[in-house]
Amino acid sequence: MNTQARPARRIAIFHPEGNFNNNPHLSATVAALCRHGYRVDLHAIRKGFNQAPPHPDANVFLYSKYVMRMVRLLSWSRFGRWPAAWLCAWRFRHVDADLIIGVDDNGVIVAHYLGRKFKRPVALISYELLFAAEVSRRRKAAEIFACEGIAFAVVQDRKRGELLAAENRIDSDKLVYMPVADWSSAAAQRGWLRETLGIADDRKIALAMGSLDDWTGLRTVLDGLRSWPADWALVLHGRYGLAAEEAKALLADNPQNLYISTEAFDSNDDLGKLLGDADIGLGLYCPDFRHEHTGLNLQYIGLASGKIATFLRFGVPVLVNFEGEMADDVAGEGLGVVVPRVEDIPQVLAQVPEKDAAASARCQQFFDRKLAVSASFESLLERIDETWQEGRSRH
Repeated sequence: MNTQARPARRIAIFHPEGNFNNNPHLSATVAALCRHGYRVDLHAIRKGFNQAPPHPDANVFLYSKYVMRMVRLLSWSRFGRWPAAWLCAWRFRHVDADLIIGVDDNGVIVAHYLGRKFKRPVALISYELLFAAEVSRRRKAAEIFACEGIAFAVVQDRKRGELLAAENRIDSDKLVYMPVADWSSAAAQRGWLRETLGIADDRKIALAMGSLDDWTGLRTVLDGLRSWPADWALVLHGRYGLAAEEAKALLADNPQNLYISTEAFDSNDDLGKLLGDADIGLGLYCPDFRHEHTGLNLQYIGLASGKIATFLRFGVPVLVNFEGEMADDVAGEGLGVVVPRVEDIPQVLAQVPEKDAAASARCQQFFDRKLAVSASFESLLERIDETWQEGRSRH
């Protein structure tokens, strides 16, 4: 890859959710852009977790939730788009960028208005697919409106790209494919998890991390925990650390082979401590269609699982329960186990060996070859440069 630094240019990224330090793709991409000479400004809603810049040369601007949410709601009506544009121009008048990127529907709506105001190109990073069949007509219309004329859209794989193009009316030749993953594989730290939670050396560890909501299948996993082989333990780790009260409730309702990690890690790199002792990582997705992001978006998860990518990055084989490209890779590349049903996990674990060096190496080699930002970053740089060249030719 060409690592020569580009001339200093400015990129503004609007990411209302603001969890960029827990998003391996976004944090790694911002850091890489900064290393290549770009100045990156992140704009987000102020939240209660770590929102420090993911690179020393990046800047973070935090806002109350009201303005971005008001812009989104106004945009759901054709008659509200002019007030929404005015509100964006006033609140974000300090934005100074050559390219404005919006993350998902809420981010790209703001980016769209600012692109028009400052006559700058706009791009989309799509992490969550929003389907017309699962949201109101007005909300979907606002996202389609915001995607009109975008320079490019980042999406994780071909299938999700096909769906994004159809749902948002984006030309397929504007798609840039980048899985949700970190920059490159990394070494895990062995011993920390066992020592912290008091797990015996002769027990194998299955790790569930990230969200603990129903769509993760963890309620079914917990219901079947009493049937697990005696030499296996389950460790639960919440996305931002589990609260003490929540941990106590889970432990009270479950048998002795359940352990809870309440540690809150500030960055994806810090997760190496958590993953070092895991023998397998649970990458379960059970669409429940209760929310716009937990239906078809999960059914077509593909290469959009940052959780699965993080397991593989640190050399931890995965257990998955869904069909598609990632499941095919898990089975075909020897990256773990595919189970037809979550209920089958106790029987499957009886056949799963302890993680060894060969298994870890396969996971990390696959990660670096197919998932890592380092494998796809040059395509993003080329698209950014093309966007600026097209802008100069028009002016």
